Amino acid sequence: MMPKWSEWRATYRVVTPMFCAGADPQKPELRAASFKGVLRFWWRALAWGWYNGDLTKICEAEEYIFGGVSQGQSKVRVQLRPCGPQPTRPQSWDPAQAGLIYLAGMGLVNFRGQLQRGVASSNDLRFSVIVHLSPDLRDKHRQQIRDALTAVGLFGGLGARSRRGFGSLTLLKLEADGEVRAGPPADPPALRQDLQDLLSKARNAECYPRYTAFSNHSQILAVSDTAWKPLEALEKLGEEFLSYRSWGRLDRSTGRYMTSLRQPAEQNFREDHDLIADFLEGQAKPKEPPRRIAFGLPHNYFFSTSHQNVEVTGAFHSRRASPLIFHVHQGEQGAVTLLVIFLPAVFLPEQEKIKITPLSRPKESVEVQQRQATELWKPIEDFLKRLEHSPRYLNSPAQRLWP
Repeated sequence: MMPKWSEWRATYRVVTPMFCAGADPQKPELRAASFKGVLRFWWRALAWGWYNGDLTKICEAEEYIFGGVSQGQSKVRVQLRPCGPQPTRPQSWDPAQAGLIYLAGMGLVNFRGQLQRGVASSNDLRFSVIVHLSPDLRDKHRQQIRDALTAVGLFGGLGARSRRGFGSLTLLKLEADGEVRAGPPADPPALRQDLQDLLSKARNAECYPRYTAFSNHSQILAVSDTAWKPLEALEKLGEEFLSYRSWGRLDRSTGRYMTSLRQPAEQNFREDHDLIADFLEGQAKPKEPPRRIAFGLPHNYFFSTSHQNVEVTGAFHSRRASPLIFHVHQGEQGAVTLLVIFLPAVFLPEQEKIKITPLSRPKESVEVQQRQATELWKPIEDFLKRLEHSPRYLNSPAQRLWP
């Protein structure tokens, strides 16, 4: 008689609106394949510390667990089972919530500031993940899967713009190998302890990871407020992010640049604006990339006065995901905690340059060298310091949970 596959069950709450669809893009749908992709992402993020940055061992272990050419079929199978009624209509919010619209971006919000219809779920949704584990799976890899399921519920989300806090998941219950973990961390101290337990091996990784992963360069901040609702919390963080990064638009009645928050723009990245503006006007070609590329590529500019667009990408990679991840965590009693997770890694391959292209004159594109890591990540580190010491829109300063 063949040994049986064991069965685990993890139950999650969807804390913020989720933009996740299947074959019909107008119909909200939770898909097992989507969850398994998220599970693998957080497994990899933890694996850099588990294997001390040895990429060969990481690839071998991933192929052993999740399947591949040399290892055959996956030793982990996933099924999703919704708990309770499913969403039947799209999520919506007030267009005046500029922080949410800024975080959603043009992928989810159209040019009139309206939410794209048909792909957002209710934030009351709960679902269970049934994880079937092969009897051949080694004990250490079973523990890794358990840790990855926990990480999904501490840091992760499903669907579009999950790195900006949408589709945030909280782990409510994990039943694995006869053990039951009930309830998410209730408050920041409990959350800090869970993080310390989960990330204890991340300190093994001294160098910058080759991909988005935990290392001794990672940082995690938290802001908690018992009065917040999840979307209110995400709106506040979005306002903070918008205020920090935005150049603003000229208000001709006052002659001042204003953000969509109807506040004077801080213009913290004036050198970025001037660098691209001078390039468009033919005054000087860029000799270095804009500082804000640290938040991810492509990094686009639109000048309302001249109606010109500039795109900033890698010379060979059009996209580079942001190393800054926002997550909305909801404790057992409903208390909401914002997590800001910074996972710096190698930005682009070492010899690859940054390409700056005026879209109206693509043949005039310029390539410049990447910045060194200590300089490259400074804009994000300055944003984290702002949250810790002098936030403008959050109710209280952030607490450092890691390191």
